[in-house]
Amino acid sequence: MKTRSFLCVLAMTLCSVLGCDRGGSTGGGSATIDNSSTPASDNSADNTNDNSPDGGTAFEGPLFHARQFPTGTGTSAQFLTSADLDSDGNLDIVAGGRLAIAVLMGQGDGTFGGAVDTITTTWAEQVLLADLNNDGALDLAIKESTDVTVALGNGDGTFGDTAQFPSVGPQAFSIVGGDLNGDGNLDLVTSTSTTVVVLLGNGDGTFGAPASFETDLRSSFYHHCLALGDVNSDSVLDVVASNSVKNTVSVLLGNGDGSLQAQSTIEIAESSGPIVMADFNGDTFADLFVLGGLVYTVLTGVGDGTFNAQAFDLDRYTDDVSEALDVDKNGTLDLVVVSHDGVRILFGNGAGTFDETADVVETSVQWGLAIGDVDNDDDNDIVLVMQPVITVLLMDDDGGFPTAQSFATGMKPREIAVGDVTKDGNIDAVTQSDFTFDVSIISGNGDGTFQTPLSIPTGAMPTTVAIADVDDDGNLDVLTSNFGGSSVSVIRGKDDGWFADSVDVYLSFQPIDFTVADLNGDDLPDIAVLGVEGGGVVRRNNGDGTFEDFISGSFFDTWDLPLNVGQDVISADLDGDGDLDLAVSSGHSDSISVLFNDGSGSMSPPTYLATENAGEGLAAADLDGDGHMDIVVVRAVDDDIVIFFGTGDGDFASASPFSTGGSPGAVAILDINGDGTLDIVTLGGSMAVLIGVGDGTFEAPMLYDNPKGGYRIAYADVDEDGDLDVLAVGGSDDLMTVFLNQGIP
Repeated sequence: MKTRSFLCVLAMTLCSVLGCDRGGSTGGGSATIDNSSTPASDNSADNTNDNSPDGGTAFEGPLFHARQFPTGTGTSAQFLTSADLDSDGNLDIVAGGRLAIAVLMGQGDGTFGGAVDTITTTWAEQVLLADLNNDGALDLAIKESTDVTVALGNGDGTFGDTAQFPSVGPQAFSIVGGDLNGDGNLDLVTSTSTTVVVLLGNGDGTFGAPASFETDLRSSFYHHCLALGDVNSDSVLDVVASNSVKNTVSVLLGNGDGSLQAQSTIEIAESSGPIVMADFNGDTFADLFVLGGLVYTVLTGVGDGTFNAQAFDLDRYTDDVSEALDVDKNGTLDLVVVSHDGVRILFGNGAGTFDETADVVETSVQWGLAIGDVDNDDDNDIVLVMQPVITVLLMDDDGGFPTAQSFATGMKPREIAVGDVTKDGNIDAVTQSDFTFDVSIISGNGDGTFQTPLSIPTGAMPTTVAIADVDDDGNLDVLTSNFGGSSVSVIRGKDDGWFADSVDVYLSFQPIDFTVADLNGDDLPDIAVLGVEGGGVVRRNNGDGTFEDFISGSFFDTWDLPLNVGQDVISADLDGDGDLDLAVSSGHSDSISVLFNDGSGSMSPPTYLATENAGEGLAAADLDGDGHMDIVVVRAVDDDIVIFFGTGDGDFASASPFSTGGSPGAVAILDINGDGTLDIVTLGGSMAVLIGVGDGTFEAPMLYDNPKGGYRIAYADVDEDGDLDVLAVGGSDDLMTVFLNQGIP
């Protein structure tokens, strides 16, 4: 099997702590402050597995469950914001990339529908949601390279035609909104490489000519370099800008008529990046938090427009910060920050500083961050964005998969199988390494964690691994197909929970994959081995755990396939005659191959099922409840799977595609939510979960970040809580990733 992302959103609210109107914002500093059939696949519990490093760590505070949704931008999404755009009580998302901005409607349960509107842009840098024309509906202000583009909202999540307003100068990354001149209309503040720019609103969605005010060089280097609030206690909004090159913060006091006074500057210890304004110490005066890579600076406001600065170190480079919120509900403001490899929380102590940090989840690179209650459970959730997906981290124990944990394996595992191979009552994982020519036995502890791996030698360059009781002694055995050794290694389990030395079954070709199943009806597992150059062979079990051998001339049955067709092979009864047949994928052709068994293990010439861009991952089960086996194959190029629905006599309907996202490379069929209906899980850059309806259709995919990568998948109840968990290997690290199931609704 093989498989593959994450995102973020921030709730936009209008605030008035000290009398300022607040438009929606994304991420840090742009906030305005106012003071049944058994599935057949290579990833079932007895023939796949996975691992990870030193018993991975989970966030010991609010629990977050990651899900991903396509943005619909068509390009890499880099920023987002959120608000209730259609007045249904649910937070919606606006996600943007350079050339497009998409609107995703929230369902109120932490999920989002497809894009209902897409706005084409020329070079978008940031967005603001606010009521720009006083009609009660939220509008969009988009900061592009040299202009501000306005799209007026219709109140249903869609927007009208766009209009452009000049903002003077290039490199204007930030945009915030508030009433700077006291006329009741929302004004806009943005930046260029050397100035802060104010556009006074007319109250009808149009704006006057831009007015520029000088600041230090490159105050616009970051998306969230501006904040609005009353920093000198005169009930007039002021502007604060972070200056990334000079390591300063500029304070421009408002005059109450929309103009700003000359800047005063505050030096800080590190490069000045995203900025947040809030009352962090409870003295009613506006304070500042400035993120600077490996350092953050807290500037405590005195109430007269001046600040006292304190710098604090971070242990990793951090890119973005949320607006201030009380994550742990203890009455003090906290911050969520995102780096290139994870999301963490800075817990406020109420004195204006932050006592501790806690990692929430490891992620791939993220470019946007937002916070809001997207599932209506009164907890703040986290939304991230990178590429054309958003990742939603739902807070609390309300279902889904929490942070994936990683455990050590052998070197560069490519395959995984799971089962209780050590006979202690806990599910273990077995992986192979074609670098060190061995398998790793990774003993499970029964709570979702795993012990340090122990290795057993195999034949040269093992490519796949499976678990089965091949000698009928009640002990699980381990098998590998060995590309370099042109063999299959059989490692027989012993009564004491460990293994005998491996014994090789030799082949006349180099194997790429195999499946272990009873192919001749004698209740003993046989092996069907797929060759790297096409074709394959069945090796029948002799009854004692040994197999017919090419060296002795007693091979049982061979089949032919076109050159380089074989990549993945599974067994299932595909024609309803009671014996197991084979299905083979290639990973680079426009079809999959089906070989029908005559009951003795002899296979028919292949029948081809056509589908463009067929991937490697295969699985089979009865997905529509008609009693016939169906076949699922992944298509990473198309970010989907296709299902061939069986008729029961060996015929299949034309391929039916289902979107997954996440560039899937592996697939498994299982009942992930325990409702008695089979679901589909794919793995690639993300893990996608498609909940089955029971008639061959599926709900929209839920995506979970796969931080370590990987394209081989296994499943079992590794924490013994009654539901199936997912394991993955095949990334660049010597790790197995474990996704513990918390109960998908």
